[in-house]
Amino acid sequence: MKKNVTPFSLLLILFTTLSSAQNVVTIDSLRYNDANGIPIGIGNTYTVTAIVTSSNQFGNSGPSSIRDFIAGVSVYGSAFTNQVNIGDSVTVIGKLAQFSGLTEIDFTLGGASVVIHSSGHHFDTTVVTLNEIKNQQWNGYEEFEGMLVRINNVIIQGSGNFTGGTNYTISDPSDNLIDGLRIDDNVYSIIGTPIPSGPIDIVGVLGQYKFSAPYNSGYQLMPRFIQDLV
Repeated sequence: MKKNVTPFSLLLILFTTLSSAQNVVTIDSLRYNDANGIPIGIGNTYTVTAIVTSSNQFGNSGPSSIRDFIAGVSVYGSAFTNQVNIGDSVTVIGKLAQFSGLTEIDFTLGGASVVIHSSGHHFDTTVVTLNEIKNQQWNGYEEFEGMLVRINNVIIQGSGNFTGGTNYTISDPSDNLIDGLRIDDNVYSIIGTPIPSGPIDIVGVLGQYKFSAPYNSGYQLMPRFIQDLV
């Protein structure tokens, strides 16, 4: 049974389960970048309490993703990805890192840990537009990267069947995003299914992939399974 998460209920989880913990921060505090789009807290160790929004859907090392009532962030490493499930309430300790523009808590850097408190939690998906994604403050507060989002009335440029490890250009009534839909080669429930010819709604984790700074583009919507293509 899914338990809907509200700001109050997540705060209750935070303060009742972690009353003795120190230096717990909200995820939005990890989302501030410098002029190159690099997190200003990179290399520092943080403790956050959040809900898992993806686990091993993108492979045994992820990245997975978590979110609290403000923001989301990716978590990289099999030591996290293979321990958790979507809907778990977790406390995560780890170093902040970045890979090709994607801010993440990296479990491969040592000193990382996760505590699972409970399961079956559910967030209402945050609805955004492609224009809002493209106009995030990548050189300030990066609002949507790492978050599970929903984009409505999406047209996918392509025909035939979806191929794994492939990017597709998408558009909605607000804008377009070149290579903005990523079908990961581990999402087997989508690979091989027909590419919709008309508009659909898409749920997915918002990632980023850009080879070099400044990390001001390369945002990718990554659906986790076929049910994310609404």
